Amino acid sequence: MSETGITISQLLDVAADDLKDTLHEHVRAHAAHADFPATLLGFVAEEAAEAVAAQLRLDVFELVFKAWAAVDELREYADPAKHPPGESAIVHWGKCRIRAPQAIDIRLGIAGISLPVLRLTLALEAEFHSLALTIRDGAIRKLSPGTASASVALKYGDATLIQPCRTPEIAFRHGIEFEQGLRIV
Repeated sequence: MSETGITISQLLDVAADDLKDTLHEHVRAHAAHADFPATLLGFVAEEAAEAVAAQLRLDVFELVFKAWAAVDELREYADPAKHPPGESAIVHWGKCRIRAPQAIDIRLGIAGISLPVLRLTLALEAEFHSLALTIRDGAIRKLSPGTASASVALKYGDATLIQPCRTPEIAFRHGIEFEQGLRIV
């Protein structure tokens, strides 16, 4: 979908050390599991890092582009009374920023005992110097960005585990078309 090829895993190098303290805190928060030895928790932290890394092989801008379908200002374009079927509209934005947080749920266990789900958040946001969206039938059909950059951080609740890492500025040569459309919600 995106022409950048920049994945979240290229920006965030998640290591077990990044997750050990978080995992200890998560386990302590669930009293029934609070007495596991540190060596076991270290092993689980390694597995958690691998599980997180597996979920980060996603294109940064693909996730950002999908987030535009949830922007409040676009909801009227999903209303067939305001924009009849078949009508195309082009919405232009000047300099703009979008936040696209992504939840990552990690399911882990120790010695055959399932731990409560560890929920991490990718704090993903992007800034565009300009943007045009082609909308038809309540869905974004084409997204034409100018120059853009994105940043992503890894969080657990309010705690930042990995500080934001930024992509270089990217000049998109042409628009990105969505064959099925990104349904505006």
